[in-house]
Amino acid sequence: MQFFDGTTLLGTASTSTAVSSTQSSFSLTIATLNAGTHAAIRAVYTATGNFTGSSSANITQTVNMANATITVTGYTVVQDGSAHVATGTAVGVFGESLSGLNLSNTSHASPGTYNDPWTFTDVTGNYNNISGTVLDKITF
Repeated sequence: MQFFDGTTLLGTASTSTAVSSTQSSFSLTIATLNAGTHAAIRAVYTATGNFTGSSSANITQTVNMANATITVTGYTVVQDGSAHVATGTAVGVFGESLSGLNLSNTSHASPGTYNDPWTFTDVTGNYNNISGTVLDKITF
């Protein structure tokens, strides 16, 4: 049994139970559908032996955007004439590193206490965008 999203093959599945003309059961678990509405998911059975091929009706599956895990760490340093920038990571639901974390507004070289904005803008379309602030401090 093959499973499709439109014309894109999602995967194949087999059953350990003999397929009869009255009963069959197949399932496919995947974690690769992008966020959005998938309106043409279907199963296709290719004819084999004494069994005719068939195709299921399309189903619609909606995949919601996920929240990335964002960690931003501010700094407390003594002024040394160099610019300092907060550090951070953006991690996806599978533990993968994500791009799109912008810490450029956290850069300072002069003494002071700063409540700096940061943003995460997802480039894949699978994660919600988020923003926040981080406390940064440069002392004398």
